Amino acid sequence: MGKFLTELHVVPVDDSEGGRSVWKLEYPLVYESDTLGTSVAVPDGFLTDFASVPRLPIIYLFMNDVGQKAAVIHDYLYRNGLFTRKLSDQTLREALKDIGVSAWRRNLMYAAVRVGGFASYRGQS
Repeated sequence: MGKFLTELHVVPVDDSEGGRSVWKLEYPLVYESDTLGTSVAVPDGFLTDFASVPRLPIIYLFMNDVGQKAAVIHDYLYRNGLFTRKLSDQTLREALKDIGVSAWRRNLMYAAVRVGGFASYRGQS
């Protein structure tokens, strides 16, 4: 299992992506991933909307504000494309486990990014 080596420190910014709030990291967020076999360091200044959960009421109820640290790592992996989409999604699930998200919830979030994440991914196939 991986582990976070730093805490998440963010501030809101006056920007929005499709009506979602955008946040900026004040300090780097570092995650040591067993899945990737390396550490991921998200730099300060990185912008995130955390988990881009569809605003359908039932999905939003179950997923909103869950696993924000893991979502930042996932956003970063998707944007820099250094790893495959599948490895990036598996790292999300690993990081969610590390911060104590229940198995049913992390598996649901993993399934959601596997189905819908292709539109946001920029990198290897």
